[in-house]
Amino acid sequence: MGKRWTMAAVILTSLALSATQGAPAPADKNKAKGEKTDYKVYNSYFVSNKAGIKDGSTYKAFADQTSFGTIFRPAPPLIGKKREYLPKDVFDAKIVATVIKQGNKMVEYKVEKATVDKDTLYVQYTTTSKDTPTATFASSLILTVDKGKIATVIFLEDGKKVGTAKVEQ
Repeated sequence: MGKRWTMAAVILTSLALSATQGAPAPADKNKAKGEKTDYKVYNSYFVSNKAGIKDGSTYKAFADQTSFGTIFRPAPPLIGKKREYLPKDVFDAKIVATVIKQGNKMVEYKVEKATVDKDTLYVQYTTTSKDTPTATFASSLILTVDKGKIATVIFLEDGKKVGTAKVEQ
């Protein structure tokens, strides 16, 4: 009886291996797809207290100043630190993709690349964070890319897909 079970296991294992050898590898959903695109990062904004952003992560994509302005406000100028704000006509040709992390951590972002595949923008980035148990922060990543036909933004953080945003019109 034991030989039959062993033989059955060998046959089933062989069948399973041969079935997977010819199959295409699954697409890696945790990597940016498509062609690289130019982007620019802005760090001269803060999240408005009236934005309604709660603790955790929020992912947004904006196609107009009004929507962007409901969440972000320009940071005031600082002595010795040059601020760079979105150009007044930025939404004529660009969209703005954003990540907001709110909680007891100060988060820094480093964009690795931005790519476009059909109507989808992929933003691939890494984060580093510092715990701040006595203070709450809203740390944001704000970047612009050419509008093109982009309808959706997929955010890939530290090697994982973490969020998707439809471009708000």
